[in-house]
Amino acid sequence: MYKCKKCEFQTDSVSGLANHYKYEHSNKEKFLCEKCNKSFKTKGGFKIHKRFCKGIIINHICPKCNNYIPNSIEKHIKSCGNKVSTGRTKGWSKGLTKENSLELKKVSDTLKLRFSNPDNIYKHTEKTKKLLSEILYKRYENGWEVRCGRCKKLDYHSDIAGDVKLDGGWELSVAKYLDSLNIKWIRNKRRFKYWNSIKNCESTYCPDFYVEDWNKYIEVKGYKTDLDEIKWKQFTEELEIWDKNKLKELGIKAKWL
Repeated sequence: MYKCKKCEFQTDSVSGLANHYKYEHSNKEKFLCEKCNKSFKTKGGFKIHKRFCKGIIINHICPKCNNYIPNSIEKHIKSCGNKVSTGRTKGWSKGLTKENSLELKKVSDTLKLRFSNPDNIYKHTEKTKKLLSEILYKRYENGWEVRCGRCKKLDYHSDIAGDVKLDGGWELSVAKYLDSLNIKWIRNKRRFKYWNSIKNCESTYCPDFYVEDWNKYIEVKGYKTDLDEIKWKQFTEELEIWDKNKLKELGIKAKWL
């Protein structure tokens, strides 16, 4: 165990101790911000700071509300509601609380009711649910596509399928693979109804691709859930699940974007 002679820092490697001295006890400050005169010892920290630096912040005290205002005091004074705070704070509420503001009290009471309500009286009525479902189905019919989790929507041009939007790198790799086979395929937008036994309601399922030459749908799947099993069991068309192992078997190199 290596100990720092200037502080209580300890590490089990010489390089760790060297880095500690370099960044914590070195007097050399190489990077200086021209906007706020703040200095940095590392280039990485300096680059991050430059992205968000707004220059030297000067806190003024508003003569109307007695709050600290950074920089733009003239603009604040024009719109100041003259609400005197109980202390000099930087808060956006200008000292307003549920005790002295009727609007904040309404918000507070509403939140209390909502989170203390075991029966959740804010549930949609059956009529509202039906209306929302109809609106959603119309959006699907007009070509709207749901975003898949954290995946990026990627634009891809295929000489066979045309311009399509794909969810992430796996689907992009599959699209390129299908193009390389020179077979007819499309980015599927047809939705199939199934019974969602988890939510006890009717839902729709949209496989990722349809290959006309194979008369088969393809679902590109990274992580399988219980809901996936439910909708696949009720799916009556020909369907193949292309997971990580299937892609590897086909020789498709894919990255999850």
